[in-house]
Amino acid sequence: MLDNVSIKTSVETLADTATIIIPSQLHNKALKVEDKVRKGDKVVIELGYDGDLNLEFMGYVLSVAEEEGSIKIECEDDIFLTRKPLKDEQLSNTTVKELLQKVAKLIGYKVETNYSRGYDKFVIRNANGYDVLKKLQEECKLNIYLRNGTIYANPAELAESDKNVYFDFSRNIETASLKYRKADEKDFEVTVEGIDKNGKRQKVTIGKEGGEKRHVIVTSWKSEEDLKARGETELKTLAYDGYEGDLTSWLRPFLLPGSSARIVDKDYEYKQGDYFIKSVDTDFGSSGASRKISLGRKISNS
Repeated sequence: MLDNVSIKTSVETLADTATIIIPSQLHNKALKVEDKVRKGDKVVIELGYDGDLNLEFMGYVLSVAEEEGSIKIECEDDIFLTRKPLKDEQLSNTTVKELLQKVAKLIGYKVETNYSRGYDKFVIRNANGYDVLKKLQEECKLNIYLRNGTIYANPAELAESDKNVYFDFSRNIETASLKYRKADEKDFEVTVEGIDKNGKRQKVTIGKEGGEKRHVIVTSWKSEEDLKARGETELKTLAYDGYEGDLTSWLRPFLLPGSSARIVDKDYEYKQGDYFIKSVDTDFGSSGASRKISLGRKISNS
């Protein structure tokens, strides 16, 4: 009954998504799923080998459509629940955690974050919970995701766990599109521009003068040190010694974006290290199963 399952998970997008494709006919009879699968229905996807399954995705049906002789079911994770309206209000001297708690209350979730900075002013107008999370993600450069009844929000490319999975070029890497780079091969100059509630602007520039420029605008700041800290976070994601790119493996080892992975290369040990995982795309179908893993910055040497 199953043609293909494709699951896309990433710290750079608020929603994890899944696409399920099943045949439109069974034993030469058309399958009628319209009255069986509807928008908002709960979806659980488990994949694995020999009955040893991992929970790969939990979410809700977004749409059901028939395309080219198949039935395509598009799904979205728990971010689906946040698309509920919030009341219009203007908040003064609020924190990111307080704003997250507003969205969490909307859907009966709790909040876990180590991000301490706040807003002098935050306006909610004609917005839903998703809109607020999106703004916090973009302005504060946070990894935000919903899992197990909790909204998690932490600085970008901060590994959520110190437990590594291992990828070894001689054992469990099917293909790789990786480039080893050095931090001094490419210079970056980061300008962080803060805008306060009165429209006053302050800029801080760090990094290598004349390097490739990055411009970041933030409203969640109270001092020049906050702006510098935001710039340092940006630089860490841009300049490091290590791999960049992606690799393809199988369903084992199981891992999620936001975790870390150790890349083992016995021929070039100096290249080995622990890397932040930005995204994982999992594909399962008649031709087999695979994971495409996109690496973020190098966290440490192994």
